[in-house]
Amino acid sequence: HLTYVHLPVPKVGGFAGGPSKTALANYYREEGEQALAKARKLLDKAGIPHADAILVGQIAETICKHAENEKCELICMGTRGLGGVANLIMGSVATKVLHNATMPVLLVK
Repeated sequence: HLTYVHLPVPKVGGFAGGPSKTALANYYREEGEQALAKARKLLDKAGIPHADAILVGQIAETICKHAENEKCELICMGTRGLGGVANLIMGSVATKVLHNATMPVLLVK
């Protein structure tokens, strides 16, 4: 499973309307397609079958829930390698996945 999770676009109070559901869905899809393009190309070139998922939600929690729903045996994800101090200030999706996942997690720098 090749998965991309997009944070939800925040709702702005006091403004009527806002983007339509279709416009938001298109935005999420386009962003996800762009983010997955390089990995998809590598997997396709190697002949490795994969299912793609573009999801919206809190990133770490959504990754873990998707992995459970798909009965994945392992979560493999890249890290930015910001280091301990940056993680203390900003938090880390990888760290959150490590703490929330019910299956092994492989982190690749």
